[in-house]
Amino acid sequence: MPTSILSQSPARRNGSFARILSLTISLMLLLVLDICTADSIAEKDKVEYVIAISVDGLVPNKVLGLPNFQRLRSESAFTDNARNQFLSSQTTPNHASMLTGLSIEEHKYKMDGDNGKKVGKASVFDLVKAAGGKTCLFAQKEKFQLFQRSWPIDRFKWSKENSEINNAFFKEMKSTNPCNYVLLHWREPDLIGHRYKGADTKHYKQAVQVVDRFLGQVFQMIDTSSRFQGNTAIVLTTDHGFGGENHSERDNRGNYQIPFYIWGPGVKPGDLYELNKTTRKDPGKNRPPVTAGLQPIRNQDSAVVSADYLGLYSEVDRFQRHKLDLAVGSSSSEQDASNQDESLAPTPISVENADFANTTKVFTFVRPTPTPTLMPSTSPAASSALTDGYILFIQDFSKGNGFLGLERMPDPTAPDL
Repeated sequence: MPTSILSQSPARRNGSFARILSLTISLMLLLVLDICTADSIAEKDKVEYVIAISVDGLVPNKVLGLPNFQRLRSESAFTDNARNQFLSSQTTPNHASMLTGLSIEEHKYKMDGDNGKKVGKASVFDLVKAAGGKTCLFAQKEKFQLFQRSWPIDRFKWSKENSEINNAFFKEMKSTNPCNYVLLHWREPDLIGHRYKGADTKHYKQAVQVVDRFLGQVFQMIDTSSRFQGNTAIVLTTDHGFGGENHSERDNRGNYQIPFYIWGPGVKPGDLYELNKTTRKDPGKNRPPVTAGLQPIRNQDSAVVSADYLGLYSEVDRFQRHKLDLAVGSSSSEQDASNQDESLAPTPISVENADFANTTKVFTFVRPTPTPTLMPSTSPAASSALTDGYILFIQDFSKGNGFLGLERMPDPTAPDL
């Protein structure tokens, strides 16, 4: 089995890539493009592990005073005024958004349940698997089997029992091959909200206290492991709040107002909207549609931040590099500005044994950094593509070795870049 790309050191990754082809090409054009479309998390703050947590039915102010949520709030960039999906305050379509980075209007999965088909859009799981990483999903609702069928998930488990879900999660994370990206779903607040008809009960408060203990166990795992310390990010949000006796009314503020937390390297603790004044707008008490210009922070940003933290990008949908735009406090654009002269130097890569004819599964380097990142390519390599365009390297790791192709890059001044 080839070593996971995400688990290799930057030096080893750079060295292994450099041995693949005998052709040396300057990447000046890609460097220019890289500076123009810098992501929001600095290269030095990228991680190998992202734990995306969904606390089903979590009301923002119900965590106040709880010790582990208090730690999360004091160490995170967060907001209590994010939004779920405009078209629905139900579980399944909102989680489809949280995994694809797309609104329901874009991924078009509206059913709150498993329709027996697939979501049909790329997810964080696709990016991680394409890069050789391990993907996991542990959930407390049966309908999450939709996601197992839709995307490449190495370790999937659903159970109504939180003990089974947590045991499976910690077993995988403490193994010799932990999950590089995992969605961990806890349903307690939603379950109790339905059972006792709302969030303003002692039972709901107790349910959130249970989740707080779970969160503390996650922190303990990270704090006590040299593997995870400084190398793990947590993105915590929810599919909906709990307004009234249920959460079906999407225009009920108690249902559409949700929390959103980002914890990890490079995070500047504080208000997420203050860190993203040019890309997001605090909606106040309103519920803006997806056509409203500057958008609020939404639960779909979980996929965006997760991909950005892992250094993974794609050519499609929300995972295009210039769309990974949620700042956490430490930006690669600031890093580029402080090291501008060095970053503008051409970076050649030596490669050998090119095989254009037998390329089967194609990926592309999107930036010439010490840790090259892979993303799925929508078109196969062609040896004739060395023409009047920008150069993309294309790499196939489907058989544990590599092939190279070259393909034309769109003009970086085009509006869609």
